[in-house]
Amino acid sequence: LVLVLGAGIHCGLANASTVIVPDQFPRVDVAIRSGADTVRIRSGMYRERPTVDRALVLEGIGPDRPQLLGLRIFNLNFDPSLPRLLGVTGIHFSGRVEHTTNAVSPRNLLLNFSECSLDSGLLQLQSLDPDDIATLSLQHCRLGPKQARFHTRYDRI
Repeated sequence: LVLVLGAGIHCGLANASTVIVPDQFPRVDVAIRSGADTVRIRSGMYRERPTVDRALVLEGIGPDRPQLLGLRIFNLNFDPSLPRLLGVTGIHFSGRVEHTTNAVSPRNLLLNFSECSLDSGLLQLQSLDPDDIATLSLQHCRLGPKQARFHTRYDRI
């Protein structure tokens, strides 16, 4: 029994993967679509606004924060039977970061931003489930001067 349990844990760890942009993938959105668990992004300007629709870690690496035009978060493929964490560390978002609820059932997402700059704030769109996000954490983050805002809009059917 112990051998089988140990084998199951080992297989789970073997499936975990980390990729680095631009070393392995030229763009952040391509790295995210690769299925990796962690996407590490080197310093630089990335003229893209990638989409995240599953549990993932996005991590800026290098002497300066990498810059993205923004980020789109959809709840569609966050598996309710697994931890539903989106961890974002050390990234500068020059444009809006937004969350949109696509799936009807609540996902209880854990959104954690640390050491980030959100120049245009965070827009949370919820169309079907006001309880989609369980925790939103902003740790040591900077919101832009005049345009930054946290906004929640509920559209109920």
